[in-house]
Amino acid sequence: MRFNLNGRNFTLHFLSVVGSKLHRLDTKDSDTDLKGVVSWDNDVKNSLSPYEETLDNKNMSKEDRLELTRLLNESFNFGLSPEDDVDLFESRFFFLTALKNDSNVLDMLSSDMVLYETEEFKKVREQRVLFNNFEYARKRFTGMSFNTFKLGSKEGGKSKDLAKSLQALYSFRDFVKTGAYSHLLQPLDRLLVKSVKEGNKTTQEVNALREELESECMLLELPEYVDNTSKLNELLLTLNQN
Repeated sequence: MRFNLNGRNFTLHFLSVVGSKLHRLDTKDSDTDLKGVVSWDNDVKNSLSPYEETLDNKNMSKEDRLELTRLLNESFNFGLSPEDDVDLFESRFFFLTALKNDSNVLDMLSSDMVLYETEEFKKVREQRVLFNNFEYARKRFTGMSFNTFKLGSKEGGKSKDLAKSLQALYSFRDFVKTGAYSHLLQPLDRLLVKSVKEGNKTTQEVNALREELESECMLLELPEYVDNTSKLNELLLTLNQN
């Protein structure tokens, strides 16, 4: 579907709920986070080769973000509020970020809370294993676990960050064991992470769990990396030609 945002035309390929609601870790105070994939007119990139800059909405003004919310509500009757967070990835930037096994992008590829999706992007998600790079994933997920634990354990830190530190490691462990990333933790793991988020574990207890999980993750034998660049370039080209 094509949109015009203050003089700039773009094609929407995909839009999904992400964050705590997608993970089934939301509380009554959780807001709605959405992420999507677009191609901007005159900025369509059909290659995963190095690039200088892409047009995301990271540089959007507050006014443009509000206008984007209005356009989505008008077209899809989503009922979004100005407080809801909508982020868009330019399609090539999305592919490149997925190749780095970024958790937010992996969430989008595995999402079961899709609000809009073209047939072309559905084919991308059906072949999401092409993005798998477990060495990258181990570095990113263990790094995320360390950083969020550090954030949550400092004075005034939040329990939701402590929860994220465990969530990252559970997600990576299951990713390796199954060979396919899932945004949902195993039921018992999800209950534990939610309990941490609700403040039912001390920092020391969380750290003990985190260190044990991290050791397990570092010892996991990782599947061999397969370079799927040519296949992904074909998918990207197909996406941007429609």
